[in-house]
Amino acid sequence: MNTQANHQFLSNAQLPEELSPYWALTSESFTLLKLSANLYTLLASPYSEIINANLSDFFNFFDQDNAEQYRDQTQFEVNGSQVIEGVKLLVSLRFTKRVECWVVNASINDLSKFNLPDNNPNYLNAVQSSHEWLSDIQEIMTTKEADIYHVAALKAKELSNSGVGFCYLLNDKAEKIRLEACVTHEAKALKLEHKWLPISSSISSLWTRCIATKDIDVVNDHPCATVLTPSVILTNSICVPVIYRGHIVGVVGVANRALPYNEADAKALLIFATILWHSIEFPKTMRAVARQQKIIKHQREQINQGMANMLNAISEAVELKDAYTAGHQKSVSQLSYLIGEQLGLSAFQLEGLKMGALVHDLGKLSIPTQILNKPSTLTHEEFSLIKQHTIRGAEVFDGMTFPWPIREMIIQHHERLDGSGYPYGLTADKICLEAKIIAVADVSDSILSHRPYRPSLGMRKLTEVLLRGKGVEFDPEIVDLCLDILAKDKKRVDHISMLTLDPVLIIEEFHTLSELVELVDNHHEPIGCAVVLNEEHKKVVGIVTQILIEHWISPLLDTAAERQSDRSLMNKRVHQIMAHQFLCLPHNASVCEAKSLLEHSGESRIIVVDSEQLPIGELNWRHIADAIQHELNSQHL
Repeated sequence: MNTQANHQFLSNAQLPEELSPYWALTSESFTLLKLSANLYTLLASPYSEIINANLSDFFNFFDQDNAEQYRDQTQFEVNGSQVIEGVKLLVSLRFTKRVECWVVNASINDLSKFNLPDNNPNYLNAVQSSHEWLSDIQEIMTTKEADIYHVAALKAKELSNSGVGFCYLLNDKAEKIRLEACVTHEAKALKLEHKWLPISSSISSLWTRCIATKDIDVVNDHPCATVLTPSVILTNSICVPVIYRGHIVGVVGVANRALPYNEADAKALLIFATILWHSIEFPKTMRAVARQQKIIKHQREQINQGMANMLNAISEAVELKDAYTAGHQKSVSQLSYLIGEQLGLSAFQLEGLKMGALVHDLGKLSIPTQILNKPSTLTHEEFSLIKQHTIRGAEVFDGMTFPWPIREMIIQHHERLDGSGYPYGLTADKICLEAKIIAVADVSDSILSHRPYRPSLGMRKLTEVLLRGKGVEFDPEIVDLCLDILAKDKKRVDHISMLTLDPVLIIEEFHTLSELVELVDNHHEPIGCAVVLNEEHKKVVGIVTQILIEHWISPLLDTAAERQSDRSLMNKRVHQIMAHQFLCLPHNASVCEAKSLLEHSGESRIIVVDSEQLPIGELNWRHIADAIQHELNSQHL
């Protein structure tokens, strides 16, 4: 007898792989034949009471009668919660058919560690299928917009094991609704007319309560057959409202499941529908944000370019009034830029520093010319008037917002670390970094430049003044950098960044020839060429010279056909007419390198770009000649 009974049991080799510590063997009628030591300890009953007892005696969620339906299957799974020895457990029983018996592999989790809903038999399924939810949401987010509602209806149907899944869209302003997608038990998408129906329509009973109450509507036994489409009749259903930003935007539903729907199904579908709608709207929102960011970025670049053009124009206006200091502001701007580079300022800060230095003496427009150009020593009253130019210059920009501290640069460039400067006697920590840089560059250019009443005082005098004021009036690091830069610059201009480049007009590929002509005409000063940037990556992809523009433009002629032809030419995009071959160098390249490149290429211009590959100006043979002349002049200082 014992030999016959033992013959039923499986050897270790016959047991399924990956058994948990909690396993058992049962007969075909689910009576326990053998179990592991861990399961025996868990059940906490005498061995004699366990063997030949039914599995349902120890796991009350296991229904013997319902399990009979699985007799012909090779494997199935039953989940539920169980209190054993006062501990609430989440149990999953996986059955695998073997010869004349079942192998039961149990997964045990202690529910006392979690705040889970009481007696929720669907919770384990929800936990175990969480990765499916994430996969489904990812699939919805990556689906083409035209198919997204079909995929959503399909996933809702699959997650709830229903025969039908459907999605309605709602237009609450027009009080209309339409069936957007419907998937049957065969996962077949039905062809729909997508008609907008009044929410108050008599055939809308399926979703009327859901919309009216803004709550879940569960119907397990429709009083009469409800028609979803001519080919789909519902027997039981769940409808959940989709609320987005406080408004009902749709209804998601499932129907025709063999088992009745319960509250857990409804809550799960509501969570799915909420995540679903955010998944649908999120890519739309991101695309809209990306478009808006692109527009804002383009507008900001245009504004910054406009600011730069305006400040350049103002700088030119100052020089027109004070002929003796012509070029002073540009020289200070270039030297400030070089000092800022050595200090490690960002490209954005360097651009602001360059702009602020270009207009640092703007307030001199308010000073009488006879005082500005007076060859003799100024009186106390005259000097007091000159000291007001910092305040007057800053007042010009009152009420204007810049991305850089332009006003502070203007008003503080004569302040000194020890408080001996003007107009407010600010001390070190109260003076902005850009103003400290401009202060040193301003003094340097003033000493090295010729004046009507004296020649240049030379590098020796400048070194003496800066070293005497180092750490007292001027920032010591800035002084050291300035002297180092000027020492290198004594005999020659080494780098492109030390040259005054010709301005360029920055445009993008989508601009038309007509727009380009208008931009060129409205530019505050003549330009050698327009530089074309790639719309996506903002890299230089071509140039348009004045010669190219003149080649494409012809005067409007008299006949309608000729005028139409001219209009077609003017609507050409810049990328259709631009020159794709051009020379380009970084701003920190040497003048010798630029000279060699021009000589060997046969071209007449080089586009100079900053560290971010954005164009900052045009270099040509005139700049090379200026650099050579500067070297010759320096030899006589």
